[in-house]
Amino acid sequence: MNKEELNAAATDAFNQAQDGLAVPLDPELAEGMGAFPDDALTLKDILDDALLAAEGEEDGRR
Repeated sequence: MNKEELNAAATDAFNQAQDGLAVPLDPELAEGMGAFPDDALTLKDILDDALLAAEGEEDGRR
């Protein structure tokens, strides 16, 4: 789907939603409109980082 088609679909969905209607969207279209953001940081990332930092302190590194 090109940018022009995406903008037209987004405008149509906005107009319908503004009128109080529920607007079902194709998952691909919704993704193109930013409905499914990526997680930039996970809890596992934080825990892994804390573990690595603690191990570094034990080795005398910081």
